Amino acid sequence: MFDEAFAHLPRQKLGFYLCEHNGWERGLIHAWKRHGHGALVAVPHTTTVFWNLSFFFDTRMFQTMPMPDRFVLNGPIALRNHLDSGYPKEMLLTGEALRYQYINTIKAACQVNPTGKRVLILTDIIPSINDKLLKIVTLAIDQGLCENYHFTIKPHMACAINIAAFSKYGWDIETNSISQSIQHYDIVYTSNRTSAAVDAYYSGLPVISILDRDELNFSPLVGLVGVTFIKSARDFVDALRTSSCAEAITTQREAFFFLDPALPRWRRLLCFYLDIPDAIHAKDYLDICLSLL
Repeated sequence: MFDEAFAHLPRQKLGFYLCEHNGWERGLIHAWKRHGHGALVAVPHTTTVFWNLSFFFDTRMFQTMPMPDRFVLNGPIALRNHLDSGYPKEMLLTGEALRYQYINTIKAACQVNPTGKRVLILTDIIPSINDKLLKIVTLAIDQGLCENYHFTIKPHMACAINIAAFSKYGWDIETNSISQSIQHYDIVYTSNRTSAAVDAYYSGLPVISILDRDELNFSPLVGLVGVTFIKSARDFVDALRTSSCAEAITTQREAFFFLDPALPRWRRLLCFYLDIPDAIHAKDYLDICLSLL
């Protein structure tokens, strides 16, 4: 399909695609270049996790596997991970984290609630992980250790949760987006893999994440202040009781993502690739692109 599409498409000077290193991306890259289109830029749009080996390669593969011309990385951590793993420096560019721009305006509630703390549970795309995630909560509740906490589940969009199976606990389902819902909670409890933990972390909420005994730590928040990793119901309760609103986290945002709302990195990138000498024109072009998202 890519070959057919790019064969009939007028020559494109510049192309971008959201990069997750799925197999279809190799077909896109090969077809794009086969039909003589211009620069192709990969945009990893979410977090780059250390143990996610789909992002990293034997360096010999840069000469043998279909590759884009450049990667646009959305923060210092992503840039460091790519450089440390052997990506050629000349292939790497930086751009603001477009997906996470709302972080500049969001602020979690972090209020003292007389009826108890509100905990948002962010589940995973993998059912077996959700089983372990929720079992810890039910064990803690059954042991009478969570009397002052109210739990709400926000399921992964690709993995529904059978809330009826937990009817005796009176849990609610959160259907709003992270940016809309996060301000109504005090603590976030997440699976080990989900990038949604980053949304919670950068809103200023304390994050509790399960550390699966059978897997590596795939959390994008490894090593950051304000994140607690737990393995048992007792660990979970201890983390709930010691968690407090992590206001200092807001000062670390630029250490993880590039978040300048003026998007200077993206504007410079467009000026370079489109030969736009005037930054104002680049601004207009970018505004048009963003309006189409």
